[in-house]
Amino acid sequence: KVLSTHQVKPIKKFRRKVDFIRYERPLPGDRIQMDTCKLGPGLYQYTSIDDCTRYRVLRIYKRRTAANTLDFLDYVIEEMPFPIQRIQTDRGREFFAEKVQKKLMQHGIKFRPNKPGSPHLNGKVERSQKTDKSEFYATVDINSEDIQDKLAEWQHDYNWMR
Repeated sequence: KVLSTHQVKPIKKFRRKVDFIRYERPLPGDRIQMDTCKLGPGLYQYTSIDDCTRYRVLRIYKRRTAANTLDFLDYVIEEMPFPIQRIQTDRGREFFAEKVQKKLMQHGIKFRPNKPGSPHLNGKVERSQKTDKSEFYATVDINSEDIQDKLAEWQHDYNWMR
């Protein structure tokens, strides 16, 4: 306001924010976003979400390892109600293990890692993990023995009731 009254132009030009392009696949199973999230010391949540339907699969593990990723991958393939064509992840080491890559090839699933420093490309899974932290983990003790069962109930509610 002061600049305009004195008819002075600002030194720095203001730039408009660039709108993000929303990515959404047309078919269920066409792309599954997968990620891990640290819940506390020695506790990690593996999350996968379908890009089209937002159907989620969740599991908790004590460590982020290739063995746990393989177990979660088997669980995702079993739980998803449609065939999986492609899995998209960040560049976490647990997803790049040779055994994980071989498992994906055995099932005919393409692997698509995100570019480094691009968490917005995995936005659906990142947002769903934020929802888990604010709505689920705010009401449950993460150190309880039946946390996996409670998480399964939460997954069912998220997929079918929400």
